[in-house]
Parts: sequence; C-alpha cells; structure tokens
Amino acid sequence: MKRIVYSMEPVGRTGGRVYLRMLHEATADDVEWRTVPDHKRTYRVRRWRKLRHLARLAPSIRALHGTTGTFVWDDLSLLLFTPEMRARTVFLLHHYEPLQHDSAPVEAMLWEHLFRMLPQCAAVVCVAPYWADFLRARGIRKVRVIYNAFDMTEVERARGFDRAECRAEFDLPPDAIGVYAGKAVHWKGTEEVSAALAGAPMLRVITSGSNTIGFDGAHYNVERERYLRLLCACDVGVFLPGWGGLEPLCGRGPTARPALPDPPGGRPGRPRHPDRSAGPGPRPPADAGPGTRGGAPDRGQGRIRGPVPVRPELLRQRLGRPAGAGRLTNGYACVAVSFLAAASRRASTRSRPSSSMDSNRGVRSSGR
Repeated sequence: MKRIVYSMEPVGRTGGRVYLRMLHEATADDVEWRTVPDHKRTYRVRRWRKLRHLARLAPSIRALHGTTGTFVWDDLSLLLFTPEMRARTVFLLHHYEPLQHDSAPVEAMLWEHLFRMLPQCAAVVCVAPYWADFLRARGIRKVRVIYNAFDMTEVERARGFDRAECRAEFDLPPDAIGVYAGKAVHWKGTEEVSAALAGAPMLRVITSGSNTIGFDGAHYNVERERYLRLLCACDVGVFLPGWGGLEPLCGRGPTARPALPDPPGGRPGRPRHPDRSAGPGPRPPADAGPGTRGGAPDRGQGRIRGPVPVRPELLRQRLGRPAGAGRLTNGYACVAVSFLAAASRRASTRSRPSSSMDSNRGVRSSGR
C-alpha cells in the first residue's frame, strides 16, 4: 500500500519547483502524491500575488485539517497549518530571496513568522550547507541537506556535444578561458567573482538565468538545450564559499573549480571550508576524517588544499589549456526516497487511521 503524501502542485520552472518535481518522480513507486493547486503561478501581475494566493488557498488548507498522512511543503501556506499538521510536515526550503518579494513589506513579516513555525515541523530540508547554517541560526535544529539532482541521462547526452561548436555558438575564441559563475541572481556572489576577474585578458565571465542583478557581462538567458551547450563551452566554474559545496564544473585533464578565499578569521556566522576538491567525484563524508576520501588515504592527486584565490594566472595554471579539456562532468544524483519514507513513518505513528481523501476540496491525487 502506497504512503499518502500531500504537497503543492510541482509546476513552474523555479529551482524549488523543479526540486519538488524531482521528489515526486523519485518516490512515485512508493508514494501516492495528492496535490493542492499553486494559485500564485496563475496571476499575470506579480505584485501581491502571494497574498492573493494565500487567501485563495485557505479553504483547501482547512479541508486538510482532519486528514492523516505526511505533508511535503514548500510554500508560505504552512502558516495556515495546524500545529498537528506541521508536526507531520517535511518543509523544503530551496532558497530565500528577500529582494524578490512580490508582496513587500507584508511578505517579509510572513517569512519571519514562517521561520518561527519551522521548529514545529518533523524536518526541514534544504539544498546546501549554507542554507542549513541559515536555518540553524534561526533556532531550527531538525535540518537535513539533500542536494539538487542532475538528470544523468541529460548529462550523458551533453557529453556528446562538440565543444568547438559550442564555443563558436557563444563567441568564445579558441584561446579564451570561459569562466562560468552561475546564475546572475541575488546571493550567488556573481558580482564578486566578476570583480575579481575584471580586466584579465582572455578570461570571460559567463552567467545564465534571469539576471535580476543586472550583470552587464556575457550573460545568456537561454532554454535548457542551449544552457547545456553553454556549460559545455565553458572551461571552469567558480563559486563562492557557501555556494560552492556542490561538485564543480570541470573537464578531463587538469581542470579545477577554484573558490574565493574566506577573509582572515572566516566569515561571521559561516564556517570555513578548509578542503575544497578539484576534479570530479564526491567530497569526503563528514566522518571520514582529515586527509581521506571516503575513508581512504588522500594522496593529494588533483586536489586543491585550502581556499584558492580566484586569480587569472591561477586559472590558466590549473587549466593548462589542454586540447579537449572542459567537458561537462558528472554531478550529484541525490534522491530523497529513504529520508521521506523515514519521515513519513515517524509522522504516521502520530496519525489517526487513514481515511478517504477524494472528497476534500482542492486536493488532487496523483493516481499512481
């Protein structure tokens, strides 16, 4: 018998909704997903759309007050839950961008109220250690990190791209070093990476996404297929500490993902990252001990010890510009099936016997 889990509809192109859709797909064999419409995606005008969404969603949330099952939630409407419902909720915090609130100034107050409610949840899942620190600083202890996933079929297909054609498509000269700095949105550190590499000959900082920061360099807001070709055209990805915990973009041969250094004494409220990997492969587990890779001795081949300054000469040295370097690498393919199942089991011990949900207003079953 499948476990019943409720969530918002996994619709939309934002990172959070792609993440939720990944969870739906990864757990489809074990979970019957029942969804609630996300009204804020239907409004053409952004201003006040979250407040309109909450008002319209309130009857659907009230219809769930007497139900059993687990909630996997990623929406401000958690504020409409009862404490008993929140105790059965795994909350997903994909990201938080206060500079993009559509219902300011009220929305900021709603988020602060939400953060005060999160300790009542069975667990809070985020996608990076940075966000785990962010949540713990607000008194939220039951935090788990589950990284974004890669579609490995898509990655394998992207490996077959002709790199010379991809570079020509994005006007990258053969002797230029394409430095991918991630999405040009708030909190990614794109401006700092760009400033550190400004004026360096034959280095081109490249960004993607909606460009909410107004980055005036080589920026491409392209569809998925061209985005993969853009990554294939780049030589290296550079990410700030706190954002660079995921595996690097790197290629065959001596490519690397440098990291900007922490200031002396570290960043306030943020732990240092003493060992940052270069080259593909997972980082050592936290309990593996110093100098190990998954419990095995680390001989230091192809690794960077300590934070590495982003300097043009360092990029050239590490890249070496070998022919054919810079191919797209593997990445994490993390799936949350076991964690969600465990959270659901814990929640079910506090739930009443299951009852039919088909009559609940605003709730849709996945039918799988």
